[in-house]
This record gives sequence, structure tokens and C-alpha cells, in this order.
Amino acid sequence: MTTNASDAEIDIRYETAVDTAGGPDAADFEIRRPGHPTLEVALYLALDARQAFEAACGPLSDAQTQALIRAIAGGLYPALIAGGTIPPAIITVRAGDFDDEQFEHTINAAGLTRLPADE
Repeated sequence: MTTNASDAEIDIRYETAVDTAGGPDAADFEIRRPGHPTLEVALYLALDARQAFEAACGPLSDAQTQALIRAIAGGLYPALIAGGTIPPAIITVRAGDFDDEQFEHTINAAGLTRLPADE
């Protein structure tokens, strides 16, 4: 995915899933910007965040989990860079890191579908 942050082109490349104790709930990314060194970073989806998304969308397959992590990375890394922060090598995303709007946006960006609301 390529995006702009502060008029600087940022190329964020998904590299691979990373196995964790609970499964492939992490991924490696490469971030490239003109005039800056390439960053190798990892994004981890904490268990509470995974559970929040599963409560909203149902059980996640490995592919859906990776789509979710890619969607999170697509918003998180450009925002950090636009704010003048060099992304740390490892970020663990928790459920509390999302407000309602970010949560819904991430579900949509990952191509997931919400479960029907209980009446």
C-alpha cells in the first residue's frame, strides 16, 4: 500500500505473517520513504484486540487476521510518520487503542463483515 503523509510518499509493504504463541497474530512490514532508511517493523494484534474484533465479526481465520493487521498498519504507520514519529520496531495493538470510529473503519478496511446485532 502506498499513501501520503505530510506530502511525503510512504510505501508500506506487507512481508509475512509472524507466528506467535496464539497463532499468526502478527506481521512484518517494510516502510520506505524517499530520503529515509527502510524500516523493518512488526505489528502484533494483542489477544484483547483480537477478541474485540471476533466479538464483532465472529471467529477470524488466519487470512482474516492478516487482513485485519494489514488494515491497522495502513492507518497506523502513516499517522505516526505524519505526526513526526519514527515507528518503533514492534507495536502491539490493544483493544483500547481503537475508538468506535477507528474500530468500524478497520473492520471495513479489512473486508470483514459485522455479525448481525442482537435485538
